[in-house]
Amino acid sequence: MTEQRIRKIGANYIFIPEYPLTKNGYLVIDNNNITNIVDTGGIIKEFHGLEFYGGMIVDLRCKTIILQNIVGENIIKVLTDFYRSLSSATDGIAVLESADLKNMRFTALNRLKTLIDFSDL
Repeated sequence: MTEQRIRKIGANYIFIPEYPLTKNGYLVIDNNNITNIVDTGGIIKEFHGLEFYGGMIVDLRCKTIILQNIVGENIIKVLTDFYRSLSSATDGIAVLESADLKNMRFTALNRLKTLIDFSDL
């Protein structure tokens, strides 16, 4: 039997379905499920076992909207609308990189890096 480990993955922002936008928080993943999002109050401190990524952690299925021409669009509005269209639980997480997180806007340099694809596990 494969040993499962708890992973804690943080980022500048976390915005996934069924959870509010969280600044400088981290996800707790156990047995390929997101079990919690820890809101640090915007101040994250490094600790043993924390994986931290610069950008915004989003649902892996966002890769379909990143391919669209959404430069300048509001990230929260676009993701909220997209998440409303989803009918199942998150099948993975990714980090949205090179976005304008200060103004919450997509840029021409956006890319999505897969962190965990639960369907591959």
